Amino acid sequence: MGFVADQLRFGVLGPLTVWAGGRPHTPGGAGQANLLGALLLADGRPVSGSRLAEWLWDGHPPEQERKTLQVAVSRLRGWLRGIGADVAVELAEGGYVLRLPPRGSDIGEFRALVEVDPPGESYLDQLDRLERALRLWRGPLLAGLTAPTHAAPAALAVERARVEAATTLAEIAIRCGEPKRAVPLLETLADERVYDEHVHACLALAYCAGDDQVSALRTIERVRTRLVEDLGVSPGRTLRDAHAQILASQQGPMRERQRWWGPRPRSGQLIGRAEEQRALAAELTEHRLVTVTGPGGCGKTSLAMNVAEHADRPGGTAIAELAPLQDGNAIILALGSLTGVTGDGVHGVFAGLVSWVADRELLLVLDNCEHLAEPCAALVERLLAWCPRLTVLTTARQPLGLPAERVFALGPLPAPASGRFDADNPAIVLFRARAGTALPSGPDAEADVATICHHLDGLPLALELAAARVPSLGLRQLRERLEGGLDLLTRAAGEPRHRTMERAVGWSFRLLTEQKQLLLARLSVFRGEFGLSDVESVCGGAPLDGLDFAARLADLVERSLVQALPRQRYRLLTVVREFAEARLAEYGETVLVRDRHAQRWTSRARELDALPSYGDRLAGVRAMGREVADLDSALAHVQRRGRNAQSNELVAKLFEFWHVHGSYIANGQAQLDRALRTIWDSDPEVRSLLRFQEAQLARLREDYVSAVSIMASARRELAAHRPREHRIALIFEMSCLRFLLDPAAVHGTPRMLEQIASLETGSGDDVATSLTAGGGVYATWGRYEEAAELCRRYEVHRVERGLRISTAQLALRTEVALGRKDIQAAESWCERLAERLGPTGGPLEQEPARRAIGTTLLAKDPASAVDFLDDSVRQLRRLFPRSLSRVVRLQSLSAEALRRTGQPLRAREVLSDALASAIGRSHFRFGMAAALQAAVVAAELDDPAAKILAAAWDGVRTRLGLPAPIGVAHVVRDVLGIDPAPSTPQFLPWPEQELREVVHQAYLWTVGLGP
Repeated sequence: MGFVADQLRFGVLGPLTVWAGGRPHTPGGAGQANLLGALLLADGRPVSGSRLAEWLWDGHPPEQERKTLQVAVSRLRGWLRGIGADVAVELAEGGYVLRLPPRGSDIGEFRALVEVDPPGESYLDQLDRLERALRLWRGPLLAGLTAPTHAAPAALAVERARVEAATTLAEIAIRCGEPKRAVPLLETLADERVYDEHVHACLALAYCAGDDQVSALRTIERVRTRLVEDLGVSPGRTLRDAHAQILASQQGPMRERQRWWGPRPRSGQLIGRAEEQRALAAELTEHRLVTVTGPGGCGKTSLAMNVAEHADRPGGTAIAELAPLQDGNAIILALGSLTGVTGDGVHGVFAGLVSWVADRELLLVLDNCEHLAEPCAALVERLLAWCPRLTVLTTARQPLGLPAERVFALGPLPAPASGRFDADNPAIVLFRARAGTALPSGPDAEADVATICHHLDGLPLALELAAARVPSLGLRQLRERLEGGLDLLTRAAGEPRHRTMERAVGWSFRLLTEQKQLLLARLSVFRGEFGLSDVESVCGGAPLDGLDFAARLADLVERSLVQALPRQRYRLLTVVREFAEARLAEYGETVLVRDRHAQRWTSRARELDALPSYGDRLAGVRAMGREVADLDSALAHVQRRGRNAQSNELVAKLFEFWHVHGSYIANGQAQLDRALRTIWDSDPEVRSLLRFQEAQLARLREDYVSAVSIMASARRELAAHRPREHRIALIFEMSCLRFLLDPAAVHGTPRMLEQIASLETGSGDDVATSLTAGGGVYATWGRYEEAAELCRRYEVHRVERGLRISTAQLALRTEVALGRKDIQAAESWCERLAERLGPTGGPLEQEPARRAIGTTLLAKDPASAVDFLDDSVRQLRRLFPRSLSRVVRLQSLSAEALRRTGQPLRAREVLSDALASAIGRSHFRFGMAAALQAAVVAAELDDPAAKILAAAWDGVRTRLGLPAPIGVAHVVRDVLGIDPAPSTPQFLPWPEQELREVVHQAYLWTVGLGP
């Protein structure tokens, strides 16, 4: 709630509570609570006796109303004294008033936060302010009081302010690209105001902006039903408009609704740059590449971010900060992470980026390009060539050197002559604004200000650093120090304005206490964002033991040496970090602090690895998304120091980080390859975990043969040292064998299920996952009754453990229903699967869901199946471009739907694309289905090759004991004359080469080269 535990505090935004003496207190009786609530609602204003009587007795006052009220007030005073609440209830002109200390009530703080209108406040600052205000609410206003709070004007005013704050928060959050920040607060408010159309409309739009259309439509339907059934009224225009907007958003691809990617700038109001803002905005309308150049500290980033924030590009704006990056490949990977684009290696991510941007009218901002000028120029040139409506805005100390580049040179603010004060001079205006009330007045002070601004050459960052020192030094001493000389840290050579910048940082540094100087130097080890706990772990140690780091950070923020970010995060500006890094070297602590930084990452890896819930571990690695540069830095340091065991442990326990942030998977693969080369420097636990991750990476590359082999070799060590991964490995092997169409999966499934169930430490999730995986194996081999039995066991287990039914289980139940020819049951499961579609979850969830729905549609409405399956292929290829073979089965189903709608030639084209993805990969379950479909389409075209293709497929699948795939069993019988039923599998040898030949032969037919 933002107050100290022993601070006196009154709360009305929820149940009436008084915090005093470190404890919460509630008035003893209803009358006393009602009286205190009325006085608190007035928020320091007098409340007349008649108003209090109406509030207390609701139109039925006692006979001696005045005397009874006086007694009630007296008792309230006694109760307040008794709990140690040193406040006065006074009889003033106009009535009774409760005198509270500053910040003495949550309602006062709430009003202060929602009514303030700071000049130049950015959207993100406003978002933070409203979020703080709404989090003060603990429930309905004065919950539990018997007084008629719903009718009191003061209460109604507070409720209106709350609703207005919440709806404004929603609008700003959506505009800032952070709609999910508004959802929890709006959900709470909607639960309290069940008929409020405006609140529910805002909540639905926030859901929609966060790509949760199901929740959005449910919210609309829920309030509509209440209005109609409870009140007998139809929804108003607000709700109808929100409903229409949500429905319209579903017509285009999911990605088009987001308008901002990357950090949202807190630009606020730029002082002295109005003309530059207009000019730069105009340049961006005329040129596709604009580079803002200028010396360090002149405000390039601030100007670019401010212009970007106010740009209204139909395709949105993407912001990438390049300062923490160390090479050209990192730029591409960072952009991929920013936009959610993944791919095989750096080239795959770049191809995905080009596809993602396409003809989108996007503004891409690349900030701080100077240290990566050449690779940045090459990337920008390629993006502009491939993306015709893209505009790029970069900031650097020098141009990129491209022919299409428009250079926007930004200099310092105009500085006054020494000692000559001009109230309208931009440098002076900025300095005075940053110094605030600490700035003295008078002619001498004005002359000092002019001299300071003159000495600092009008550089905005230098002016801000200087202004931060005014409260502690005063103007005269600050001027004297600048004139006399803190030049010890100034370079003897170099560009004059750069020397001025270093001087500005240098004297700010020298004016710190020795402790703060050392802290700032140690902070330079962080290449990106960091939090308080990071600082405490990395920057401690003699002589900073026991230091109040929160207070020291706040002090450095106040002096503009550290930049505060949302959610208690921080970072150093590039010029400050470079300066502090040099000081750290002078202290001789570079290796020491980098060791601590690496140890901090090791500790975080161990803490994350120890979390029992996969969901918690996944949330942890997702939260690290902005720290990739720090992880790379920590790994590079321990590797340079030859500490392979520490490096390997980091890679083993944080590999999920690179997997989740898919655009960085190439980095993860390189780190894993290095770790595997030095694997014998690690202990047995880390060795087994590295092999486990190697197998996972092989599966990610869709090399299931290698995945099974690697996992099998690691299984014994996993059983001894990593029980959790051992259970996963058992399921993993059965799933991979299923993808390979190896009958060993059928033979091994009962043993796998028995082992998982028998492990005492097995979690409910492991047992549930094993039952779904086993059911999938049985369904693949046409054993639908056995699969159905595992589904029943899953349901019993799920209910006992209180688990949510997984998407994979829903897809399996649909597949089993189709295999048992129960279309009605399949359609029922598909309705639930449809709620799971969207950008969340991985291909292992999304593809089975879409495949199950597509197969069910194919049975009843082939035309609708074509549309759904084609859209599914586009969505999955955009979301998961690395998992190419994951769309092969969807394309096979689409080809069958096209055949049934009289489009066999188009079906052949679709199959050609599908089989091209299947060649060279070992996901034979999908590749064989596509090969069979090629035979069916060939038969439709009266091509003699149909018999050859069908015979090749049937020969191999008979040895494997497989049935025809679900959805086409009757087609195989009717069109190809082949019995679709499964046969007894022949377990040895598994015919890998024959499987590859069947797929390759079918592909050659689709492109007219055989058989």
